[in-house]
Amino acid sequence: MKKVLITVFVWLPLLLHAQSKDEWITVISAKSAKETAESLQKAIQEKGFKIFNMIDHAAGAESVGMALRATTLIVFGNPRGGTPLMNCDQRMGIILPLKILIWEDEQKQVKAGSIN
Repeated sequence: MKKVLITVFVWLPLLLHAQSKDEWITVISAKSAKETAESLQKAIQEKGFKIFNMIDHAAGAESVGMALRATTLIVFGNPRGGTPLMNCDQRMGIILPLKILIWEDEQKQVKAGSIN
């Protein structure tokens, strides 16, 4: 998973620098949360991965009258790669598909990351 994230992030011009914190791989973006999500979506697809879902958590919060800073989850994968892994050990299905979270923190800094 770490290799996939690094591969996706290397191709994005929006990156300022990467930092590893706890079990997360986190990248700071110079773009807005929306632009970052769109750039990641495009880069993921260009690498041959399929976007299974994009979840806008902030929109979900708004739908029940609550506020949440920009928070979007991209769920993606490639059945050609994931299927052999799950054929070896079906428990990989709890890890797959891959996920990247894009969020705006308290300082209005946009980050993208995933659990290592």
